[in-house]
Amino acid sequence: MNKIKYLIIVVSVGVLGAQVLPPFMGQRFQSFRYLSTAGLMEDDFDLLLDPGRYFDIKNNLLYTGLSNFATNSDRAFSGWDGTHFMFGFKNTFNPMGSPLPLSLLYAHQTRRDPQWNYLGGTGETENYIHEKYDTDGNGSYDSLHTEKIISSSFSEFKEVPFFIGVAKDLGNMKAGLFFHRFKYAESFEAPGDRSIDPYGNFSYLREERDLITGRLLEKEEWNGSHKIDSVIQGNLFGGSVYIINIIPAVNLGIQVGYGIGSLNYKENANTEGYIDYNPGGSLSREDFTYRRNFEIAPGGSLYFLRLYGKRILNKNYNTEDYFYLSFWGRGFSKTQTTFENVTEDYLRDDLGTGVLRESRLTDKAYGNLEYGESSKSFLLGYRYKGFIDKEKRVYFAIGFFFGNSVFNSTFKADSNFETVNYFNDGDNEPDDPDDFTSTTTFSKSNQLERSSSIRTIELPAACEFKLTKSLYFRIGANPYFIFTENETTNTPLSSTSRVTRTVWGDGTESVDVEPVQTDTGTRDKSISKTSGVSYSYGLSYKIGNNFVLDLMGFAILTNMQSWRVSITFKF
Repeated sequence: MNKIKYLIIVVSVGVLGAQVLPPFMGQRFQSFRYLSTAGLMEDDFDLLLDPGRYFDIKNNLLYTGLSNFATNSDRAFSGWDGTHFMFGFKNTFNPMGSPLPLSLLYAHQTRRDPQWNYLGGTGETENYIHEKYDTDGNGSYDSLHTEKIISSSFSEFKEVPFFIGVAKDLGNMKAGLFFHRFKYAESFEAPGDRSIDPYGNFSYLREERDLITGRLLEKEEWNGSHKIDSVIQGNLFGGSVYIINIIPAVNLGIQVGYGIGSLNYKENANTEGYIDYNPGGSLSREDFTYRRNFEIAPGGSLYFLRLYGKRILNKNYNTEDYFYLSFWGRGFSKTQTTFENVTEDYLRDDLGTGVLRESRLTDKAYGNLEYGESSKSFLLGYRYKGFIDKEKRVYFAIGFFFGNSVFNSTFKADSNFETVNYFNDGDNEPDDPDDFTSTTTFSKSNQLERSSSIRTIELPAACEFKLTKSLYFRIGANPYFIFTENETTNTPLSSTSRVTRTVWGDGTESVDVEPVQTDTGTRDKSISKTSGVSYSYGLSYKIGNNFVLDLMGFAILTNMQSWRVSITFKF
């Protein structure tokens, strides 16, 4: 069960860092100006996620193809195996003579990346072995050994966010409504190997052949599939209000959102294999089965509240500062599901007409899983920006942000274990004492609780330089300090005795009961401190009044795989 524990932890712990944009929404829709200035300078595109600010956008906007739908990993010329489609606009309609700004944003991205496999390559790798032997030492090849091995591993990512917002001018107050739907899906096709890990994606075929007679002496074949899928999705409804001059030279913004979300995690692993020790002859065969399947899908709610104030300090130098206070969280209620792990080894030998020797060993674990989680966060921040020269060629911004995020999860497993060992020697003796069926059963229940706290301090600074009338260069630096506390507690809740019941071929029975063995609970706690500086840069070129080209990741001009390109149309 380690894989589900690991993945749930990964997808559940949020990372603070959205300073200007509201949570849950800014993961995809961020402008290049925002990304290249350490999140201190927003562009018109960033305001589209706050309908109360739509009237601050003077132009209508259109985004298609290469556009400001961006993350730090989007690269226009990377050649990645995937599709990336983007579309968005902001347009002001005038029903009955009243301006009504409306925006729509949509992105669709899929990516499939090869991962390491057990043959030392990435993606799908095939090895083929063809060897001849002289088994009797007469100088001629008389035996042929062949193997065909395929091991594959891929990860796939899919992201489909959608946003629509509308605003209304109410005088000194601008109000708007929005709906945001997001879906982040990841899948992992794990590699496999019959001897290293039978759970995985692989195929194996081995044949031993007599070169003199052409007879197939032995054949072994395996086929395995293993896929892990996780999906986080949500539907968020909300509204925003922007009040101008609530007090002289101070504007106030309020955003609130509430919605429903879900986490879906499932794992399907199935492997079957066999060794035929006498192909085409009497039955002598060993079959193997490995199966692991379960799915868990808790659902719950999402919410956030964001308050910010904008103070105008000097209109001549566009100098202003902002204060931020945000709260957000999510909770997935406890949800139960069943699981099953099965391993089977079945050996049969035909000892003569109507005589069959059999042995079967089956290990099975099954039961119920329960999972639930909750997370809460807040962010307190300040940002200052303005021109620092009379010619208005250097725009400077600096900020301070403090955030805290708390995460808690509970994972409970009620497990039943059963091992069945069956043996029939095939001699067909009446009341044969050599034959037997042995069954061992026991059960236990454990609960894994995880809690984490992440405190962040960020001190970003950025500059935007006007090099010419149309060309701008941007650079940002964000010193950060992260204080993390993690605690994991594994608590045994209950366990039963291990009972082995053996029934012999002559009808006698024996029962062996072992004393109850209670697992020892564990509690692990870790405290870590991390600090560093992240840097960003960008270039913007305005072509006339209607076309803007933005670039990021162009430090190595000859390596276009790292370039990120944004194109904006204004009309």
